[in-house]
Amino acid sequence: MHTNATNYPNLNKINKAAVCALIILVALAYSNTLDASWHLDDYHTIPNNPAVQISEINYAQLMDSINAHPVVIGRIYRPVAMLSFALNWYWAGDQVFFYHLINITIHLITTLVLILTIKAIFRSPRLCEIDLRVANTTALIAAAFWSLNPVQIQAVTYIVQRMASLAALFYLLAILFYIQARLTKGASLKVVLLLSGCLIAFGLSIGSKENGLTLPLALMLVEWVFFRALSIPRSEMKLRFIPILVAVSVGIVLLWFLFYSWGDLFALASKLYEHRPFTLSERVLTQARVIWFYLGLLFYPLPHRLSIEHDFALSVAWNDPWTTPLAIAGIVFGILLATIRLKKNPLLSFAFIFFLLTHSVESSVFPLEILFEHRNYLPSLFLFLPISFGMASTIHKYSERKKNGALPIIGLIMLIVISLGTATYLRNSIWRSELTLWDDARRKSPDSPRPLVNLAVYHFEPEKRVDVALGLTKKALVLAKKGGQPDVVLTCIRNIAGYHFRSGRYEEALSYFERGLTLDPNQEELLWGRAQTLAALGRWKEANDDANTLLAINPQSETGLLVKGYVAVKQNNLEQANKYLITAFSFHPDSSGVLIALATVCNLQGQYSKAEEYLKIAVAKQTNDPYLMIRMVENAVLRDDLQNAKRHTQKWIDTIGLEMAEAWLSALGSGLSLPLADQRIDSFVRRIINEQRNKLPLSQ
Repeated sequence: MHTNATNYPNLNKINKAAVCALIILVALAYSNTLDASWHLDDYHTIPNNPAVQISEINYAQLMDSINAHPVVIGRIYRPVAMLSFALNWYWAGDQVFFYHLINITIHLITTLVLILTIKAIFRSPRLCEIDLRVANTTALIAAAFWSLNPVQIQAVTYIVQRMASLAALFYLLAILFYIQARLTKGASLKVVLLLSGCLIAFGLSIGSKENGLTLPLALMLVEWVFFRALSIPRSEMKLRFIPILVAVSVGIVLLWFLFYSWGDLFALASKLYEHRPFTLSERVLTQARVIWFYLGLLFYPLPHRLSIEHDFALSVAWNDPWTTPLAIAGIVFGILLATIRLKKNPLLSFAFIFFLLTHSVESSVFPLEILFEHRNYLPSLFLFLPISFGMASTIHKYSERKKNGALPIIGLIMLIVISLGTATYLRNSIWRSELTLWDDARRKSPDSPRPLVNLAVYHFEPEKRVDVALGLTKKALVLAKKGGQPDVVLTCIRNIAGYHFRSGRYEEALSYFERGLTLDPNQEELLWGRAQTLAALGRWKEANDDANTLLAINPQSETGLLVKGYVAVKQNNLEQANKYLITAFSFHPDSSGVLIALATVCNLQGQYSKAEEYLKIAVAKQTNDPYLMIRMVENAVLRDDLQNAKRHTQKWIDTIGLEMAEAWLSALGSGLSLPLADQRIDSFVRRIINEQRNKLPLSQ
């Protein structure tokens, strides 16, 4: 058993002070992220996802938030994480400060739980003879090396990867509850509560991200490494294994649910590989090298090695590149060695096998992108445990021999901790904006098209530097073709067409839309874009033909029905337009785009109250859409509700900016965008824009 804590009267005070110091260090390392912008998947998961933008805390809206799949409307998607985003939105809207604050808090809590879990591991039969001071010091060092490691930044500063950090937190809690239950004698109420907590944490982990499904195997690993030597009655041993069996059963049920909810997962995987620049075999072979890359990154996290985008060569065969067979052999040898050395080096064996096990979902057959740093958040939890134990043992060994004998190793640990914290703080500054993040990625991954595509979006959206955006996207197009990335090629072509269209260069836009459609004739976004461009050129029949193509592909196509409705409005056939839009509404009652179009047609027909009803439904689903806001202004003016019209106009201007406001007004009615119902609306809004520009008080 451990040396009793009462032998060291100051031990608890020292431990608490050290833990507090670590929490402060971690908080400081992330203190410059509170105003970091949205990035990548953040947009379609939160600010552009109406389902998470709840305005009230009630059953209906909370259920909408857990069925807030960013691509497939109404599908359940990582409900625990999505619910947390919905509550974030309710309290803070799109203010990134509060999202980052919650993410950092989750990271700090996980750090504390990691310390508690490691301490609990040292109370297991395998390690209970180790000095309590060594155990506590090991826990603190391991938690410091993990929490301050700059590789964890993607799971903390990248807002949407709260999914990864929440999954890890609940996963770790489940392990802690299980270990505490195993250490509790008898079948007491405490054991029941701890095992119940373990199962609840398991469910919450899966509800945050799917790699929580590996928890039953992780608990078996804990049992195998740390508890199998305990001599207890066979009947009680069976009782101890009940939670593992229950967890496995729950996991099987959840897999069954996923299978029948999502269809054949393997068929889905094969289908998704059609849009990847690699095959299933190439991905699996490459992941062997990725695992070793991750390990190198975690132990050697220099700034020049960290990026949101990594140029990582594929393994196109088992021996190409030559490092592929070495990587595979290394993993096999590592597993064998960990098994053989289990009794002599339980911490090293546990850390290595746990790392591989928790990477098994994202580094396996599923057609995910090749690598992302945030995937290491959960697997690396115990990775620094063996080296931390060695350092802690050395500290206490030399401190007993000589008064200041441990100062060199303590100094080394302090140097590592300060270096990691500094590296994390500096790396976090790169996440400040889209420009800084993607410019960093461009320099580190010069052969990857993605940084250029995202830099182009940045230069076009807020800056309106059209030629810069076009130049960057054309360079990305060349790299995507060279790298054999058909999905990125289409994205580049679509973006180039969109930049031309939004700049009024309709002929150039049409050329690129048609170029994209030669590669994928049935892509809805390209057909929609071409229809808009044809409409802007006054070629209504051809725009209508594209709508017919969309409906031939899918008779319930929202885009196809919207195009038909817009074309009918342009041809002054409001009755026909209303018919198409009502049909679209019957198929897509949650679509804010359909609701806004219906409201606009009602305004044009003079049905202002009915238009208001549609707009209210749309507002409940999406509050920050500038197009919705201007339609709210339109309806309020038509109803002579100038006070609300003024309020909606102010919100609209605040959202898109004063410079963009006039451009928006001028663009309304071009292409397939519907015109304002009355000239009074244009005059009203322009007057408020001018008052804002001149910094005059708003007046009716």
